[in-house]
Amino acid sequence: MDVRQPTVRRLCAAASAGPAGLLAQACQPGDFDRWFVQTDCRRGVELAFAPPGCDEPAAIGDLIMVLRRLVADGHHGPTRVTAAFHVGMTTLDEHGFGGAAVDRVHAMVEEFAPPIPTMSADAGRGLAVVISAGLFEDLQGEGMPRLGWRYAAGSNAWLRVYDPFAPIAPRRHFAHDSVDGAW
Repeated sequence: MDVRQPTVRRLCAAASAGPAGLLAQACQPGDFDRWFVQTDCRRGVELAFAPPGCDEPAAIGDLIMVLRRLVADGHHGPTRVTAAFHVGMTTLDEHGFGGAAVDRVHAMVEEFAPPIPTMSADAGRGLAVVISAGLFEDLQGEGMPRLGWRYAAGSNAWLRVYDPFAPIAPRRHFAHDSVDGAW
């Protein structure tokens, strides 16, 4: 008898092309201590899964801010990272998380992985963030502006490339987003 794994809707994040453990390190401070982090060694991608019911706009904004700081600090050497966010159905078994949402963040990270020519003026460091279109629209309903984001129609996702040397203001609320892209 085939036993179907239960599915749970979760916010999923993925990061690639950076140093090993970067996403896990980003999930350590603040309210990320409940996130589950796993590594897909075959693809060189780190994955993070928020607990069901988390405050998605706050979690995404805060995680992007922490990743920007880690990339900008230079302690990891030249770092060009692509991070992706999607919310969808996941399963959990003895091998870790899987399901359509996991496949989607994998696909976004792989498609937009460096080298991205417009990553930044400093070819050694930068952060590209990709958010699936459905999640992006939900975030806009919570006040996230489109400023700085561009739509990738073929991927049905939104992309933003952060300058590693732009000031990183504390994220307050989407309505207070600054032109430098900190949110």
